[in-house]
Amino acid sequence: MMSGYPEFKTMFLSRAVVGKFNDDELRYVVLHEAGHSVLYHSFKKTVWYLLLAIMASGIVYLFNEAWWAAVIVGMVGGLVLIQIGRRYEYEADRYALKKLDDPQGMIGATRKFQAYYNKSSRIFNFLSSGVPYEERIKMAEQSRKVGG
Repeated sequence: MMSGYPEFKTMFLSRAVVGKFNDDELRYVVLHEAGHSVLYHSFKKTVWYLLLAIMASGIVYLFNEAWWAAVIVGMVGGLVLIQIGRRYEYEADRYALKKLDDPQGMIGATRKFQAYYNKSSRIFNFLSSGVPYEERIKMAEQSRKVGG
């Protein structure tokens, strides 16, 4: 996971990832997380959250502090933020793929994440900002065909 802002970046890798992933898989994970940093995803997400909070406050004010307006804005805003997060995940994957010599590390890491989390239902994919596992593997395989 990548956290922080332009001058205060920190990358977190779990012990499980460091202990169970081979060098190519770790390279993909590190490049993917570095992509979030290089592309300013943390900063952009903060801006989106602030815009949503300002918009929600304005809508609630316009509707005379109606609680239902806050609930609707929160639900719609949450779905929008999930889609923005997914876009950032795709961008980080494309960044990593451009830097990788062999996309096999991306494929292997994705399969290990999939086995560990074992979630790939339609509702999970809809409510998750992550790229669906099979789609991520297809991206890597297609890059191998284009690059190789």
